[in-house]
Amino acid sequence: MIDQNTDFPPDSGKDAKKTYRTLGPLETELMEAIWNSEGPLSVQGIIDKLDTAHNYKTVMTVLNRLVDKLLLGRSLDGRAYHYFATESRQSFLRSVAEGLVSDYVNLYGGSSAQFLADAIDTKQPRNTLDDEHANFWDYGRETKNLQKNSLITLVLAALILQVISSIFRPRKKRK
Repeated sequence: MIDQNTDFPPDSGKDAKKTYRTLGPLETELMEAIWNSEGPLSVQGIIDKLDTAHNYKTVMTVLNRLVDKLLLGRSLDGRAYHYFATESRQSFLRSVAEGLVSDYVNLYGGSSAQFLADAIDTKQPRNTLDDEHANFWDYGRETKNLQKNSLITLVLAALILQVISSIFRPRKKRK
């Protein structure tokens, strides 16, 4: 049985801010193993799920860094920690995509969103979409333009929210 000694990410405050952008190859492999598991796994349990051999201490170090990045939580079961994802794969991918879009728009301005939408459209061939999303592209040019306008609206809304949050964020006093 899992003890009450569980490390969860903080619920609020500056420590809860997610600062990750991408995962390294081993981080990705470990996260995929955990996302595909039925429940919390020990370090050895995670190593057993990997396709390639990795050093126990290396895996443990990377898992602890993923805990620091708030992507994993861990619970103490006897003398061993068991690791679990703090968010789903879909939620992670969505938040990374939102962060990338927000950073892009902040860097290049709101009018750059159309270029981003065009680039996404050219990089995602229609035949690679899953069935649920493939039908979306069959509605023709009007739907495509509506989708681009919706993306621009979403990007601008994210930009506005970020500006508002930066305005109301408490400032550190300089001495």
